[in-house]
Amino acid sequence: MRSPIALLILTVAMTSAPALARHSADDNLGRAARQLADPARQQQIAQAAGDAVDAVLSLPVGPLLRADAEIAGDDPRAIDPDTRVGDLAGPAADDARREVSEGLPRMASAMADLANAVHDMIPQFRAMGEKLDRDLDRDWAGHRTAERR
Repeated sequence: MRSPIALLILTVAMTSAPALARHSADDNLGRAARQLADPARQQQIAQAAGDAVDAVLSLPVGPLLRADAEIAGDDPRAIDPDTRVGDLAGPAADDARREVSEGLPRMASAMADLANAVHDMIPQFRAMGEKLDRDLDRDWAGHRTAERR
């Protein structure tokens, strides 16, 4: 879970000043934070994720496993052709939907908090981008002057 958060922070931090200066960035981030914090929206997300978990767990993999067994030189008949992903996951599959459905609202709340924190930091990101632009312009001008000498 830390990797996506770190990636989000890095992405925002590395965004150029013109992109951060757009007023719509503030609006979009604020809207995302509000939606992620909304309990009804959290339940919708949890339901959709639970449905996705169910769909993945019900995917048939028997034919693929049989083909793999045949390639490996094993007897493909030893594998049930009706094997599903959930069968391979074992007992953990029984709780997967519940765990995802219960965990997603907490994760959405945490992401809403993160989005609000990033939203609050936008003025600092803008200032940092503007300073970087000024410093790069100054350094580039100095470099070009030194080349002419």
